[in-house]
Amino acid sequence: SLDEVAEYGKKVQAFTDKYKTIFATMIGNPTIMATLALQGKTENPTSLNSPGYKEEEYIKNVSGFGQSTVYFYLRKFQLCYLFEEYENCLNLLPDVEKYFPHMPAHIAYTEFFFYKALLFLALAPSTLEEEKKERSVGFTEAYDLLKLWSSHCEDNFLHLYLLVEAEKLRVEGRDTEAMKCYEKAIESARKYGYINNAAIANELAAK
Repeated sequence: SLDEVAEYGKKVQAFTDKYKTIFATMIGNPTIMATLALQGKTENPTSLNSPGYKEEEYIKNVSGFGQSTVYFYLRKFQLCYLFEEYENCLNLLPDVEKYFPHMPAHIAYTEFFFYKALLFLALAPSTLEEEKKERSVGFTEAYDLLKLWSSHCEDNFLHLYLLVEAEKLRVEGRDTEAMKCYEKAIESARKYGYINNAAIANELAAK
């Protein structure tokens, strides 16, 4: 649950503060901030500002730390997608990609491509003709990577690929096939303990 994530985050933060591992504290803080946002404890659903954290102050403090910075923008990017603020997602995309070279060894690397693919599919109906080529390239890169990762590690990545595939089928108007794919994505996410992504899949399927 979010309460458990928040509580775990507090323990990690207490540990890193105790041993003065500032770098570890800074990397973890955006996830804690995003958890508070999902709990309704920030000034608005896509804001990371709360009594204990301030976005502007955080960015200032991590200046020069690429990994911390990319986690901040990634968590903002994810929140904006979840709350359907797609234009804000697009505005954040250059910031995520600017610091993206600092992320490759992290699991968040895969999270970014998952949400990027979902974003471009969500925007598909309103995409202008002159925007289609660029977004198609971005989507195809994410889609191909998710497909590759799912073939190597079903436990962690199959449900991500299946959900993106389901959304792709929906956009193409292949609703019957899409619903079967949503069901497979939900089943896979639940099987391997990704209840957060199972929830996203259920919500998208319901639409």
